[in-house]
Amino acid sequence: MNKTLLSVAVAASLVAGASLGFSQTATAADYEIEITNATHSQPFAPNFLIFHDDAFSLFAPGGAPSFELAALAETGDPGPLDTLHSGSFDTAIVAGANFPLTAPFETATVQVTTDEEYMSAVAMLIATNDGFYGVRGVKLPDSGSITVYAPAYDAGSEENNEASGDVPLTNQGNSKDAGTNAGDGEGYVHIHPGIFGVGQLKPVEYDWKNPVAAIKITRLP
Repeated sequence: MNKTLLSVAVAASLVAGASLGFSQTATAADYEIEITNATHSQPFAPNFLIFHDDAFSLFAPGGAPSFELAALAETGDPGPLDTLHSGSFDTAIVAGANFPLTAPFETATVQVTTDEEYMSAVAMLIATNDGFYGVRGVKLPDSGSITVYAPAYDAGSEENNEASGDVPLTNQGNSKDAGTNAGDGEGYVHIHPGIFGVGQLKPVEYDWKNPVAAIKITRLP
């Protein structure tokens, strides 16, 4: 199942290091979000951030992935998630300086204004079939900074064949519709087991140990 990294429309809309703002209310606050790739060789696709209330869950470990989450995890495209949720919550798509990727040891930064209290974030690990980092329901700080660490998850939507034709990092010139291989994966979101070398990906180049991302959230004055 060939896949491309990003749709042209989404790629064209991204701005590395963008500063995004949302509708301000009396209780809105400004935050700076810094996402650091802590792997040695796994670039991140553009990061999807959503600011929400305590009842919302972007994904559930042990639960089936949504089509939109599978699209991000398989192709790197955050567009479907953004389209699904941007009408209800504040969202942001954040590219790294190595546009549109966040390379290992690189930090992608964005400033947002929101009146929501919680944040969740996801992005695809590019040299995987359907791997992504994820944090869920992080309470935004009332002051100062907090740092949270994200593990890598497997969306469970695609078989981990590690074939070059099914991995965006090695197959950016082709296309794939996420979800067309439904049932080939495990069927539920779980901690990613890593790269085993069953296909063209070499563990010595692309494997990792958790956590894979450090996310610093600072409430601005």
